[in-house]
Amino acid sequence: MASTSKPLVLVFSLSEFTYDGMDAQLLQHLRTQSQVEVVKSRDAALRWLSKSPQPQAILLADQTVTERGQESLLKKLAEYAKGGGTIVFGCRFSSFVKPLAMEAMFQRTLDLPWARGSYHRTTFFLNRHVENISIESLAPSYSMKAMHLKNVAPTAAVYVPTETSKIQSLVFAPEPIRNLQETPAAYAKVGQGYVGFVGDVNDEEETTPLLAAMLLASSRRQSAAGGSTTTVSYIVIREDYMR
Repeated sequence: MASTSKPLVLVFSLSEFTYDGMDAQLLQHLRTQSQVEVVKSRDAALRWLSKSPQPQAILLADQTVTERGQESLLKKLAEYAKGGGTIVFGCRFSSFVKPLAMEAMFQRTLDLPWARGSYHRTTFFLNRHVENISIESLAPSYSMKAMHLKNVAPTAAVYVPTETSKIQSLVFAPEPIRNLQETPAAYAKVGQGYVGFVGDVNDEEETTPLLAAMLLASSRRQSAAGGSTTTVSYIVIREDYMR
């Protein structure tokens, strides 16, 4: 019989800058579905990663793990993910991370081809064909100012622009989005576990259930399968995927 206890989700908020107000809605939402522990130091993070059983998922709420001097923590996180855990980069991560540091982490440490893409606001649409993540609670579309990822394989973009999407700006003209191969939200299988990314920089309301869906995807699959484990993939989409 599957356990009825709530899964444990860790939130690594390691930067000296705190944005508790921005995180409040997300933490409140997560606590309705999981046990949540906010971790605010590198040493505490390493201790959590050494415990058994390990957490269901870890949210990286800032860019700290990509910075110089954090190699041992990043290595542990990669081992955790490849061994069956879930890590998701969100909240303040995309606002403060250095592109080259992010790409080195994705490509060299996590074995993903992801790289930094565009940065703008537009309306994104839910990919109805995304695999291995529940989309029932997600908005069918919403406007988001976000850092995009490119080189995401066509099975992991949760939201994508379409041919109807246009730049939304008080400064720039509302030109059509030309690169439909980029995504602000990706979720991929790495080893036996999963890596997620949400590039929203303004903490949009619709991003809260998106982050929760990524963090709790593996828990929901296990519950549906009576405790067995399955896998997650990753995707990029065009207009025809929405049909």
